[in-house]
Amino acid sequence: MHCSPFSLLATSVWLGAVSAVTNSTASPPEMGAWIPNKSWIQNVSCIFYDEIYMNCTWDISESAAQKQQFVLYYKNYNERFAECKSQRSGDQGHASCYLHGVTSYYNILYLRINASENIQFEKEIDPPLDFNKLKPPINVTVLKNNTITWENIPFKIFEECFTYQLNFTTSNGWFTETSDWNNYNLEKKLNKFTVKVRSRIGEHHRGDSQIWSDWSESVTVEKEPEPKNTGPWMIAISIAISVSLIVLLVGIFIQRYRLWAKLCQPIPDPKKAFNGLFEDHNGDFQLWVQSNIPVPEKNEECHPITAENEDLGSKLK
Repeated sequence: MHCSPFSLLATSVWLGAVSAVTNSTASPPEMGAWIPNKSWIQNVSCIFYDEIYMNCTWDISESAAQKQQFVLYYKNYNERFAECKSQRSGDQGHASCYLHGVTSYYNILYLRINASENIQFEKEIDPPLDFNKLKPPINVTVLKNNTITWENIPFKIFEECFTYQLNFTTSNGWFTETSDWNNYNLEKKLNKFTVKVRSRIGEHHRGDSQIWSDWSESVTVEKEPEPKNTGPWMIAISIAISVSLIVLLVGIFIQRYRLWAKLCQPIPDPKKAFNGLFEDHNGDFQLWVQSNIPVPEKNEECHPITAENEDLGSKLK
């Protein structure tokens, strides 16, 4: 759900309640007693965290007097300065504290840094929300349809006005996607990937924060590859290839059988050609040959024939 004027109104009411908590620390001396000097303090930057916590750092130039003590104050417009009770005592150029008495996160926040030698530096932050760092999203979940969901740690300011960035890592590299909702539908078909999410206050309010939260915990997804969709023509090609392979194998088998039959013909047995040589004649070849000469069943006698020729006889006489 996008940011709406009702959410802005609710946030303003909550911040108004915070302003009832006053800071008892005395405000710094009047401006006239201090000498503005921007050369001592440089590169002032602040980051705000969800529970109205401020962390500021600055550089101290070499021209600053030695052994200076720097104190950070803050306020909204038309309000009194309150001292930032730093959680890091003795750390020069760094102050962090909870903000009290800040009535609006949308208006300018004034910072004042005082040095012990009546040197003063002032800076405006407009608006503080643009420098707010959220906590990372939690409970990152990947559903079966590749929809990624996550949750936000409760935040009292602009809960519905976040922008999210998703980082996907695959075997081919990584890429990022953005979303204005706490879910994202991944259209790319990925079987294995790792995803993590971070957030920032988006463009739905005055200004635009460029400070991202830390990344959430990574979630790795690995799915089984989906079977490829084979059309009728692929099935027909598969059947044709299968039939061709079967025919080829049968042909190879037949050719191999014929060749084997030619190469493995039976060896002739000499016993068949010399039947009875050893069994009946004890290996006597001549006797075996004589016994195998065919004998006619009847003995036919030869009778001389006398040819009579009268003409021939008369001539001989």
